[in-house]
Amino acid sequence: MPPPVLQQKSASSLRWVILLAASLLMLSNYFVYDIPASLKDLLRQNMGLDKADFEPMYSLLYTVYSLPNIVLPFFGGIFVDKFGARICLIAFTLFLLAGQLFFALGGVYKSFPLMLLGRTIYGLGGENMSVAQSSLVAEWFRGKELAFAFGINLSCSRLGSVINNFVEPEVADAWGGANGALFFGVGVLCIGLLCGLVMAPVDKLVEQRLLASRPSSLPSSSSELEDPLLESMPSLAPFPLPSHLPSSLCGKARQQMKSFSAMFWTLALCCLAVYGTILPFNNIASSLLQERDYFRTPPPSCTLTNSSACQSPSNPPSPDCPSSSNFQPPLPDMIQVKDIDCSLEEWSGPGACTQVFCEGQKAGIRQSDRIMSIPYTISAVLSPFLGLAVDRFGRRAVVIALAPVVLIGVHLSLAYWRWLPPSVPLVGQGLAYSAFAAVLWPSVPFTVPEDRVGVAYGLTTAIQNGGLALFPLLAAAIYKAADSHYLPHVELLFVCLAIVGVFCGLLLNFLDARACQILNRPQPAGGGGGRGGEERPGAKSNKKREPLLHEVVEGVKVPISSSSSPIYV
Repeated sequence: MPPPVLQQKSASSLRWVILLAASLLMLSNYFVYDIPASLKDLLRQNMGLDKADFEPMYSLLYTVYSLPNIVLPFFGGIFVDKFGARICLIAFTLFLLAGQLFFALGGVYKSFPLMLLGRTIYGLGGENMSVAQSSLVAEWFRGKELAFAFGINLSCSRLGSVINNFVEPEVADAWGGANGALFFGVGVLCIGLLCGLVMAPVDKLVEQRLLASRPSSLPSSSSELEDPLLESMPSLAPFPLPSHLPSSLCGKARQQMKSFSAMFWTLALCCLAVYGTILPFNNIASSLLQERDYFRTPPPSCTLTNSSACQSPSNPPSPDCPSSSNFQPPLPDMIQVKDIDCSLEEWSGPGACTQVFCEGQKAGIRQSDRIMSIPYTISAVLSPFLGLAVDRFGRRAVVIALAPVVLIGVHLSLAYWRWLPPSVPLVGQGLAYSAFAAVLWPSVPFTVPEDRVGVAYGLTTAIQNGGLALFPLLAAAIYKAADSHYLPHVELLFVCLAIVGVFCGLLLNFLDARACQILNRPQPAGGGGGRGGEERPGAKSNKKREPLLHEVVEGVKVPISSSSSPIYV
């Protein structure tokens, strides 16, 4: 039973204001996080670099975001426990705003170190801000529509990425190129900060009023309330870690990790391989789809009738040029593709020698960004429902093994079957991504003892971010070695990762069969599962089991009330 104050907060209609503000804040976070992916070619032109030189630098924009998050999952919740969710929410949102501002200034001054600094700061704030807003939403919806609230929260996060893919190319076209679009991201985060500034005072005001209306014999301050709150709900942080010195924390975590089962490590490797197939692909999807479908390089025989003059009605492309608008228009001999900056009027304006080329490139970017939104759109729609279905029917380990099988087909078809519209494999990627995310995170508690769930989540997230820091650099190195082409070699990297995911999934099913189908059976008994919490098959239990709401949402870790250990969503 929740404490009286939390119970009254969750009964207030203001909880919907909190949910709206939290969802808009997460939307703004993910919108800005994916700005480099939607503006990749424009950023390259703005920096004045060719594709081979820009690719490793671009990959670093995502690597430096992931690097701090190899460590932060273990310690981020301590800040929320120590300073409170409201203060942390505003502070970490300011980190996001500062990071994007540095990133935008780096674009203006063509300073890549400044852009990297901005993305690093953004990484420091992004995950911790998610923890803080999740804590507040959990307080306001505790005992009410918690699963629904976090389903909406996650869907808005995914929609942020989708909206970014549609909006940012248009903003860049209307606001003078990549720099205008980067500062538009700053404006989006200002809206997110306003949402945080709504959440914090509303939460404080309601809490003060509820405390003031309570009998004098009951706790009258939030500090007095803290202990009974933690007794009922072990932590509002992502992991139930003590807020004492990190050295003792690390030592305890190391001891716990040594006893983790083979099933847990296999699950973590599945996370590494499958997320490494999906998220780094999204970083380069716009450029890859242009190369494959929407702004293809014409054959060498495609030239202008007079190759020393600009394209015009009197100097059309030669008959060897493809008639499809999905191919790059030919350029005169004195202009190289790497020299063109379509964000500048002198290259793209009326009468410019490369006007037709820039119009084709902008159309290709728009179309690619729309198609690459398919996986996240599917995830935004299905995420609130897939977890509930898996909780009812089980087969978690089976889904974990099947998802990378689908991804193998997705990336092989993108690499070799150019006759197949890219929307078809990307629908497959969206379904695989949604299903995998719905089963991976809720499977973690069933592979470790109940008192080690927090460390297990932290370690899984750290391993995931290690891959997200490394794989973009590998993709960039392959791209550069393949003479600035994604196809087929970069796609084969993703195929190899998916194959690793299949083998790990098969091993997971083998281990699960030896562990009495703890992952594959529907509605597993027990709150924490795993070697410390599973029951023998056929054994009767008198414990009343709460719904596993953590299976509704991927990537947002919020404790659900339990008589033993917290469960995270």
